[in-house]
Amino acid sequence: MTKAETDKEILRLIGAAGEVFTNAGHLYQEAQYLTARGYWPRALFLHQISLEELGKIDLLMGWVTGMMAGQPGNAKAFFAKLSQHRAKNAANAYFQEAAPDEKAAREVGDVKAALAGFMEMQREFHEASNDAKNASLYVDITPTTVSTPDGSIGNDQVAAFAKRNEDYLNMAAGKIEMLKSWSANLDATRKVLLPMLAQLTQLKCTDGAKLEEALFAILESAARERK
Repeated sequence: MTKAETDKEILRLIGAAGEVFTNAGHLYQEAQYLTARGYWPRALFLHQISLEELGKIDLLMGWVTGMMAGQPGNAKAFFAKLSQHRAKNAANAYFQEAAPDEKAAREVGDVKAALAGFMEMQREFHEASNDAKNASLYVDITPTTVSTPDGSIGNDQVAAFAKRNEDYLNMAAGKIEMLKSWSANLDATRKVLLPMLAQLTQLKCTDGAKLEEALFAILESAARERK
């Protein structure tokens, strides 16, 4: 790809991230509409789909950052990830509270154990999110039980998903504004961003846990510098 082609693709994907954010907001509003009318299972489903859309924004941010740095990676694998529930839930897991095992490992500087704890939390977060989504849609029949959406999903669960969705929408709004600021002048953004990505490379040598949180902090700093 030439630089002009790369920049055109970056701008396309930044625009796509904005469309994803708009769609996530609509899904949230529709979920709230259903909640107000007592349709709790379907409301939870829409909240979870909205959250998966927000996870897609983080994946897009990471890919665009790689393109800005001249290290785009495997495009086929990346675009496949955008449709994978696990990948989007895994992206969202970065903004969950650390599990006790991970916290304990980080306190003693055990990077390997901290990463293992985080990856286990990611797995559990994906499974819990996906299980709730499936329970909100399907009648589950086993040799001994029959579970229905209305019997499985209650108002408390919907309220928890709605709160998470609202929090993630608020975070995503800042990310979209940051991406828009990048798109105003990609070359100027590169000048600020590349040295900060070098900081992230150094961080990998000392702290392997929650690297995406560190990346987002660096990207926020880049956005402030651009202003």
